[in-house]
Amino acid sequence: MLFYGALSFKVCVALFMLLCTYELFAMAGALHHTPAMILAMLTIGLLFAITLRVDLSPWLSHPAVISAVFLWMAWYMAELALKRIYWLKHPLALCVRAVFLFGVCALYLVLLRDGTQGLVWTLWILCIVWVNDTSAYLTGRRFGKHPLAPSVSPRKTIEGAVGALLGSMVAAVLLGLWFFDVAWYELLGFGALASALAQLGDLHESLVKRKFEVKDSGTLFPGHGGVYDRVDSFIFLAPAAYYFVRLLISG
Repeated sequence: MLFYGALSFKVCVALFMLLCTYELFAMAGALHHTPAMILAMLTIGLLFAITLRVDLSPWLSHPAVISAVFLWMAWYMAELALKRIYWLKHPLALCVRAVFLFGVCALYLVLLRDGTQGLVWTLWILCIVWVNDTSAYLTGRRFGKHPLAPSVSPRKTIEGAVGALLGSMVAAVLLGLWFFDVAWYELLGFGALASALAQLGDLHESLVKRKFEVKDSGTLFPGHGGVYDRVDSFIFLAPAAYYFVRLLISG
C-alpha cells in the first residue's frame, strides 16, 4: 500500500491501528467494555479522516503539541523503567492509551508520507526499523549472553540491542546518503535515535503483554503474533521521525 499513493497508505495504516485497538482491549480482557473501545476506535478513525481534508502539519509544529507528545512518551519510558503500567485495565485509561498510540503517534507516519518526498522518507524509516529488528534477532541469536530486561522480555539481550543499534546506524547512513542530500553525521545520529526508540517501543509492548499475561497481542499472523506485535517499533518512532524530517526539510 505504501507505493499505491498516500490515500491507500493512510487507509491501510488506519485499519491496522483499529486492529491494534481491538487487540489491546482483547489482551486486557476488556472487550465487554464495548463503549470505551468504540469511543477509542471512533476517535482514531476521526483523526485519520481529518487528514483527508485538513493539513495538520502546522498544528503538530506548535511547541505545545510537541511538548505534550514527548512528555507522554517520557511517561511510557518511565513505566518501562519502573516496570509498572498505571491504570492499565481501566476501560477509560485503555481508551486514552489506544488513542495516543494508535491515533496520535501513528498519525505522524501518515503525515510523513503526505509530505515532501514522503514516499522515500517513509520507506527509509521502514527500512531502518526492519534492519534494526533483523540485526537484533541475528546478533542476539549468535552472540546473546547477557539479558537486556529479563523481567520484561527474557529473550532480549544486550548484545542484540547493540547489534540493532549498529545495524540501524549503518542502514540510516548508507540509505540516507543514497536518497538524500543530508550530512552523514545527521543520518548517523538519527539511526541511533531510531534504534533506541524502536527498541523502547518493543520493550514497552512486551511489558504490556507481561502485565496481561499473554504471549502475543493477537493471532492475525500465525507464528508472529498480532498487528500490535508487528508495528510497536514504528509507532513509538513515528513522532521523532516526522520532526527529524521536518527539521531537515525546513533548513
